[in-house]
Amino acid sequence: MIPFLPFPRLAADSMLKQGLDATMLFPQYQVATDACQAEIEAYNDAAEASCKLNKELGIWDYGDFWVNTIWPSMAQNAPSTNGAAYNDGAYDLATMFGGSANFTILDPLNIPTVEEFTNICFSDFYTGGKWLDWAYDMVPPAEFGMPTIFIRGAMPTITVEEYCKSGIHDIDAAYMRMKACAQKAIGATPINGMSLEEMAAATEAQAANSIACSVALCESVQMSASLLEGSMGKSPAAVSVSASSAAVLVGTFLVLAVGFLL
Repeated sequence: MIPFLPFPRLAADSMLKQGLDATMLFPQYQVATDACQAEIEAYNDAAEASCKLNKELGIWDYGDFWVNTIWPSMAQNAPSTNGAAYNDGAYDLATMFGGSANFTILDPLNIPTVEEFTNICFSDFYTGGKWLDWAYDMVPPAEFGMPTIFIRGAMPTITVEEYCKSGIHDIDAAYMRMKACAQKAIGATPINGMSLEEMAAATEAQAANSIACSVALCESVQMSASLLEGSMGKSPAAVSVSASSAAVLVGTFLVLAVGFLL
């Protein structure tokens, strides 16, 4: 059943929609959706709740933030609807296939080590913390054909208070759970020198660390810190990443690679 979402759907003539619809025909995509229905539905619930909260707060929509911040070219075709892909669990799952080379690489960007990958604090991307500066300075692989991935100033940052009230953290956590589920369900052989177990551990560690970072940020302003609820049941300390797997992650450019960090 198609979920009700309080925001526009992808326009039928959107190049983004056409590309993602093609991805949804992949056998691996069917495997992931069959195994991860609960995670997809949880993502949709988080997106719907956050959309309503963001309207009340008067801030941008989650999907619009990502489609404009990372790939402005995606906003050029049907700009009022392309962000909808990141508010719909089924479509957002489809974006992961480009960003992970069909779940065979941990990350397509030039992130030097697994440790750096797992330490990313996603809340900074919205609030302007140190990891946002790190993202702006990141140089993508030459295959991307652009000097940077994150477009400085494309979308305004929000305050920590707005972030903690927005429900954005819940979408990010749902995204990470969906990604971890799909990665395990597909079970593709990594091509970046890691084992499947090491790659899964890195993905789960990134999720746990980022959720803990959001908790700490909201606790710092004395707001509710219930973000760990339903967060894969793992604490950052409970997920270890082998130091031997800290190899250079060489990026592979694929279109629709918006799932590269989340």
